[in-house]
Amino acid sequence: PHPSSVHGRPRHAVAAPVDGVPATWISPLLGEEYHTSLLALFDGAATSIEVCMFHIALGTADHPSSQLLDRLVAAAARGVAVRVLLDRDRPTDPYNSTVVNTRAKNFLAANGVPVKFDSEERLLHSKFVVVDGRTVVVGSHNWSIGSFFEFDDVSLAIASATLAQEFTGRFDLLWQGS
Repeated sequence: PHPSSVHGRPRHAVAAPVDGVPATWISPLLGEEYHTSLLALFDGAATSIEVCMFHIALGTADHPSSQLLDRLVAAAARGVAVRVLLDRDRPTDPYNSTVVNTRAKNFLAANGVPVKFDSEERLLHSKFVVVDGRTVVVGSHNWSIGSFFEFDDVSLAIASATLAQEFTGRFDLLWQGS
């Protein structure tokens, strides 16, 4: 199909706000910086963490994704409202998201963290985190060794309550639809 359509439906351009979004700081997160920044953000979270992730590859206990998931469990244990939304494959998807994400989903659920697969009706390719309604981390990183240490992924950490509200609203819509 032509890139301007998906499933026979036209794609419409979305206009960005003219005034932009106010932010107190923006930081690019390259390679390992993404992983270490998330660890620090999760440790410092006081009220909420929302994670919307295409792939969370979970290996052994020393796997970098295990460290992030352990920090989410610890945050939830200290009273932070944590929710995680993961991609689930459509029957025609080649990504193996359900297989990749099932171990992480099971780990979080077994440790009392609210976690869901999205609706399989569409691909959840988003990769974003919102912490305390004021910091957004968004970009190309999945939670995998490749994304953390091998691939040329880049993400941004943005301190903006306005942007966090937008991403939390998006998360809530996806959460309700799953």
